[in-house]
Amino acid sequence: MNNKAIKLLFEALSADYDLGTVEEFTAYLMDEKKRKLFYEQVIAPNYDVESLEMFEQAYGLKKKDNTDPFGAQE
Repeated sequence: MNNKAIKLLFEALSADYDLGTVEEFTAYLMDEKKRKLFYEQVIAPNYDVESLEMFEQAYGLKKKDNTDPFGAQE
């Protein structure tokens, strides 16, 4: 998670939206369903962010995929 980027996003949006504290906002974004809704209702209509995946990558919100890209067997 990119805490610095999330804090900057929080500061940019907090004047226009009731986001609670930065900690509450961060916890909200960690919930996959809430994050998707936030992206669809706030980010996509107002910012040039191509996709939910790009938003998640920019803020380090997507859980890491633990699969081995080389297909190694244990």
